[in-house]
Amino acid sequence: MINNKDINIRMIIHVAKRLGNLRDKVVFVGGCATGLFITDPAMPEVRATQDVDVIVEVTSRMEYYRLEEELRSRGFKQDLSENAPICRWLVDVIKVDIMPTQEEILGFSNRWYLPAIKNADHIKLENELTIKLVSPPYFLATKIDAFKGRGGGDYMASHDMEDIITILDGRPEIVSEIRSSSDD
Repeated sequence: MINNKDINIRMIIHVAKRLGNLRDKVVFVGGCATGLFITDPAMPEVRATQDVDVIVEVTSRMEYYRLEEELRSRGFKQDLSENAPICRWLVDVIKVDIMPTQEEILGFSNRWYLPAIKNADHIKLENELTIKLVSPPYFLATKIDAFKGRGGGDYMASHDMEDIITILDGRPEIVSEIRSSSDD
């Protein structure tokens, strides 16, 4: 059951609506999606995030440029502020990080993005609004890879590690899901 009181989920819904039919090309991933995986009703609320993360499979820079044009036509604007990552967009007041699967597009990636897209789940958020969501095992894989790349070994201050622990604690079925997932 979707917890509509979770501010992260409300942000996801807003971004999903603004994406329109581009929603079919992206997979939601990252800390903003953590609350969508929690099945333990006794779990406290997940941490609020500052952005919505999506991944998209594009195979060339030209294809990424076309995606950028489609985003602009839907009211998305590139975030050109000083410390914004190259993948950051703004839609209304929401920060959206749109990350391609191919490292050569923006100069970074996560080794789990492509298999995460291939194994994404479709979930219904409200009425007729459905999104593609990274599966729980791939969520953990992307978070572990992200922590290894940016966590600096600081387990206590890492939001990636916090999200991993939240899923391990708040989703009792995660062990069986990992066991039954592909060997990637």
